[in-house]
Amino acid sequence: MGRSRQRMLEDLLLEGVNRFVVEATKKEAEESQKMMSEMLPPGFEDMFK
Repeated sequence: MGRSRQRMLEDLLLEGVNRFVVEATKKEAEESQKMMSEMLPPGFEDMFK
């Protein structure tokens, strides 16, 4: 494999991992917010936004 192809493959892999991390972080925040709103008494859902 040529050096330029290797570099392109590394860049694509890095981009894919970065996108996964961003999406996982968003999903974690959504799930955490949902869990907190289910645990807190009514009216306190927005406390941690």
